[in-house]
Amino acid sequence: ARQLSELADRPPDQAQPLGDLEAMAQEAQALAERLAGESLDLETLQRQERLFHRLLDAGRSLEKDEYSDERESAAPGQFERNEVEALSPEDVGGLRFQLPPAEELRRLSPAQRQMVLEYFERLNRAERRAGPTGATR
Repeated sequence: ARQLSELADRPPDQAQPLGDLEAMAQEAQALAERLAGESLDLETLQRQERLFHRLLDAGRSLEKDEYSDERESAAPGQFERNEVEALSPEDVGGLRFQLPPAEELRRLSPAQRQMVLEYFERLNRAERRAGPTGATR
């Protein structure tokens, strides 16, 4: 209640998105007095719930005001330009050991073709692990 009263006392241009802060402050004060008197009944709980919902709605209206759908531009600041290096075949997923041409693979039976494909896959996978010098990474 005290914080709502302080917000309500601010100049109107700062408090307008929140709604009627003075009324919410009075309601919060009345609820605080009832709760301090240890009078907790269904009506007090309902009033408290309504006040909390009003406060949440007021908070949401502040969030909406902070963001804008309009695009805004700004001049870029200083930044460091780095040298761009060319990509190696390993960087782009190139295979060191190329598969046989498709026409040669078609001449093989399905089982033989599968064995050749698996062989080249294992060969290239082992090469990637070993690196270009042949040493295991």
